[in-house]
This record gives sequence, C-alpha cells and structure tokens, in this order.
Amino acid sequence: MNAYRSSKHARQRMQQRAMSEADVELIDRFGVEVNDGGVLMTHRAADAAVEKLNRDLRSLERAWRKTGETPTQEEAEAARRLRSTMQAVDRLRCRKLVFDESGATLITCYRATPENQRRSLRALRRCRGRASRRGRVAQ
Repeated sequence: MNAYRSSKHARQRMQQRAMSEADVELIDRFGVEVNDGGVLMTHRAADAAVEKLNRDLRSLERAWRKTGETPTQEEAEAARRLRSTMQAVDRLRCRKLVFDESGATLITCYRATPENQRRSLRALRRCRGRASRRGRVAQ
C-alpha cells in the first residue's frame, strides 16, 4: 500500500481537514516533492495530473467507440474511478504533506498558503537535481 506510516498527530490533522489515506496517496503520487521534507500539490502538478487522467479516460472511451460495444461492468467502473480521481486531485490543490527526515513517517498535512508554497518551491529551485530523501529525484 503506502511506503510510510502516519503519526498520531497526522491522523488527527487528516481527520480535522477531512482528508483520507487515499487523498494522502494522491498527493504523494502526483504532488511535487519539496526540500523542506514535504510533498506539495501545486496548481501545475494538479493540472498535469488531471490532464493525464483525462487522457486515460478519453483513450478508454475511444476504445469503446471503436469496438461499438457497450462497456463491461469493470470498464465502466474504471471510468468512474478515473473521474472520481480527477475530482479528488482537483480538490487537493495547495495541500501539503510533511514527512520526517527519513521520509518514513507522515508528520502533518495542511492547506499551504500562497506564501508557504512560494517558500517551498523557492527552496526546491535552489536545490534542483539532488536526490530526495524519499527515493524520488526532484524535477
């Protein structure tokens, strides 16, 4: 499932901010890793994620039209999941996850203010190209 565990504080904050484990995984999957120990779902990252999911959905629908058959129950469910994931990614704009130094424990999550986003992204630009603590390379 996920490669980290949530602290008690993070679970409390997730509950207060109406975030689920699935939301945290979406931010971790599509967000931008920043050098202050977090992952930020920027507007640009959210737009790119929605576009990718939309392309996947269009290709699925194109395949249905090409064959002329009605989608199976599993295919229709896959399309519903893609649509709901797009809505969730759109809802999670400007959310930030903060991990510990090792990247193994989620410490907290919150809605990042514009100033906080700029500060995090500024630090990322200064250190671009370094290997990250969580195993991904900053892009």
